[in-house]
Amino acid sequence: MVKEPTPFNTLDSVSLLRLRKLCAELIEEDTSGKELAFRGTYLRSDKEIGLYFESDTECFEENLALGVTCLENLSCYEEQAQMAICDRYLAIYNENWKDHDKPFLTRDQFVANLLLVRIEFYEATNICLDFEDNEMFAGHQITSASLDGGITFTVAEMQ
Repeated sequence: MVKEPTPFNTLDSVSLLRLRKLCAELIEEDTSGKELAFRGTYLRSDKEIGLYFESDTECFEENLALGVTCLENLSCYEEQAQMAICDRYLAIYNENWKDHDKPFLTRDQFVANLLLVRIEFYEATNICLDFEDNEMFAGHQITSASLDGGITFTVAEMQ
């Protein structure tokens, strides 16, 4: 049974309207053991991007504010995340993963294969952008994370 999401009573009306406009409706409460966790989608150029907000009650408003900021500046955040992934994995791809009969990828070609599929917000300052790899790494998901509210994306991990 899907529970109704907790209402955002504590947000001011402007923030709530901005969040709803940018994020669409947050559709279900996640019962993965966290006190507050919500999932939803953001429609960008006819492509749905998953959204996940997780926090305790003390950080939830900050998490939502970070979500609004991230979505308003998504192209910039996405580019930073892609560059972090490229810095870590381009050489690995060209040396170990590409088919022997295919040319080496440039930075631009590599980044063009990264498709943003999900954004996660944790602990008021942590953002994770999850990308599909267009089969460069056999379909592994690649995540880039910022631990400072999106100022820098320094972490890149393959799952």
